Amino acid sequence: MTEDFLGQDFLRKPELRKIRGLFHHAKRGLEVGMETKLRATAKINQLKTAEGFHQMIYLLELLGIVAEAEDLNPICSEEYSLDLDATNLNRVKVVYDYIIQHFQEEIKIKTVAELLNLTEVAFYKFIRRHTKKTFISILNEFRISYASKLLISSDKSISQICFESGFNNASYFNRKFKEVMNQTPHEFRNHYKSRNPNRK
Repeated sequence: MTEDFLGQDFLRKPELRKIRGLFHHAKRGLEVGMETKLRATAKINQLKTAEGFHQMIYLLELLGIVAEAEDLNPICSEEYSLDLDATNLNRVKVVYDYIIQHFQEEIKIKTVAELLNLTEVAFYKFIRRHTKKTFISILNEFRISYASKLLISSDKSISQICFESGFNNASYFNRKFKEVMNQTPHEFRNHYKSRNPNRK
C-alpha cells in the first residue's frame, strides 16, 4: 500500500496527519508491539468480513490504530535507512518473512544466509548494518512476541509456552523475556490478568 492509495491529496488533510506520518516511518520498516498487534488483529478480522464502504472505514481505523500506537519500533535506524535501496530492503524482508514462518523451529544461520547468497560472516554484518540488531536478537523478539500472545490468550504452562515459541531452554527464555518485556513471563501474565479481570 502506498501513501496515495486514496488519491494524492487525501492524506494531506490535517486530521490524517498521524496516518501520513505512519507511511513516512514505514520506510524504515516497523516492528509492532503485542498490544497493538492484538488491537490490529481484531480490526483486520472486521475488515475481512466487511463489504464496500465499510471496508474503507475499517481500513482507515486500522491505519489509525497503528499510527497512534506507542509500541512501534523501527527495524532500520534512520542513519542506515537512508542508503537502504529497494534491493537491500527486499533482502531484509526475506529474512523477516523466513523468521515469521520458522521461528518455532530451530533456525540455522547458514540456512538463512544462503537465502541471500551470503556467507555467515557477511550475513551477520548485513543484518547488523541494516537493522542495528543481531539476527539472534531479532529472532528472540519474534519468539517473545508469540510467547506474550500465548501467555494472555491461553492457560498453557510457562514451560510449554517456552518450547512452543521456539526456545529450547526455560532459563534462557525467562531471561530473554525479561530483557525485552521488563517482566518475567509469570509477572507479565499476572499483570495482564489484573488489568483484564473479565478476560479469560
